Amino acid sequence: MFIAITILIVSCLIIPALGVIQSYIGLPMEAAFSHYLGLVALLGMSYCYILATRFKLVETLFCGLDKSYVLHKWLGLGSLAVIFLHDQIDAEIKSLGSPSMGELAEDLGGLGFDGLQILLLITVITLIPYALWKFTHKFIGVLFIISVLHFAWMPKPFDLTSPLGLYILSICGLGILSYFYTLTSGFARASKKQNPLKGTRAYKVINKEVTGDIISFEIAPIQKSIRHQAGQFSFISFDHPKLKEIHPFTISKAPTQEGNLRFSIKALGDYTKELPKHLEIGMTANVSKAYGHFGKKLGKRDEIWVAAGIGITPFVAMAQALSKQKDTEDKSTHLFYCVQNKEQAVHLEELEKIAAKCSRFHLHLCESSQGKRISLEQIKEAIGFDIKKASISFCGPTKLRKTLQTWFKSESVPSRRFHYEVFEIRSGIGINPIVKWVLKLLVMRFPKIKQAWTKLPF
Repeated sequence: MFIAITILIVSCLIIPALGVIQSYIGLPMEAAFSHYLGLVALLGMSYCYILATRFKLVETLFCGLDKSYVLHKWLGLGSLAVIFLHDQIDAEIKSLGSPSMGELAEDLGGLGFDGLQILLLITVITLIPYALWKFTHKFIGVLFIISVLHFAWMPKPFDLTSPLGLYILSICGLGILSYFYTLTSGFARASKKQNPLKGTRAYKVINKEVTGDIISFEIAPIQKSIRHQAGQFSFISFDHPKLKEIHPFTISKAPTQEGNLRFSIKALGDYTKELPKHLEIGMTANVSKAYGHFGKKLGKRDEIWVAAGIGITPFVAMAQALSKQKDTEDKSTHLFYCVQNKEQAVHLEELEKIAAKCSRFHLHLCESSQGKRISLEQIKEAIGFDIKKASISFCGPTKLRKTLQTWFKSESVPSRRFHYEVFEIRSGIGINPIVKWVLKLLVMRFPKIKQAWTKLPF
């Protein structure tokens, strides 16, 4: 990850800075800085689309697809902030004149800036429906191309054939190609065509089980199966009008010879709430290649796993894979499964059977309704090895993750040994923070509301 971040800093900030310093000697500092910001924004947006391709090299460099999506989001927001500064600072250099395409280039720049503001606002306001967000998100690439044309046609003190010009055009060219790749691959999936670059495979649903608000189903490959490791996730869609959207879900089963996959999904959003209603045995599922590095170093050192709720899914697959490894006494794995009560513990019986057969795997159920909340003291007492040397993996709510990170940091556990994946492909400003902000203002204005405010569920 450090290498990848270094590459981005050098590519987006340092190289254009060196080029601007060399090309803008004797020209107004304010305009030079504005032009520099414009170049930085173009490069940032280019890398946004390169990250969105899901290429294996990208995933490897950024230690998992989830990390690359987080960086994709922040690069996009950062680029918008830089574009705003670029727009506010006077970029005109009168000594360069105004070529025939100058006015058009300026108009394109204004159009691109206004359009990006609207579309990125839709991106960060998560109360806007997912389908609308996904549809409008595709048009950001069009505005990106408009911004590249703005750069190409605006007067500047260097040629497009100069080292700086060629560098910017080459990175932007990769960004445009990446945009069209992501766009056309989506069309290919929509028309049910195989897209070999994405590794899509067709499966049939062979089993379905609904427990409360969680649906577990198993699918079998129609021809070839995807390759995956325990702890990885795939993007999946179904041959049904209500289930055609592509969403990422963790595979809750270790690799098997027959190539079957299992998914266990909680009804948390519009799409996942539709799954139990419309998913039927015999239905066709389209599954992408597997992503993620969550269980990559399985069994190589003493491990602590912490799962909360449906976050158990990668650990079920990892426990299965661990049980197939050679059983050794020098390494052990402790899984702390956090649930409100035992009845909500999906795959509990399966995990108990693995713990009974595999001496290196230990299961600890933490039921909050019984007063058995997870604690640092409980973890230290249960594991029986030096916590400083352990590898920690977590899957669950962000609040619990941050608490765990604080605990392990206090025990001098290196942060690089705390592993987790970010499953919010789209994140931003939801309805709860907005409501809380408005209500806080009301509390400040009307103190008597405070008593009612403390009883709110968020």
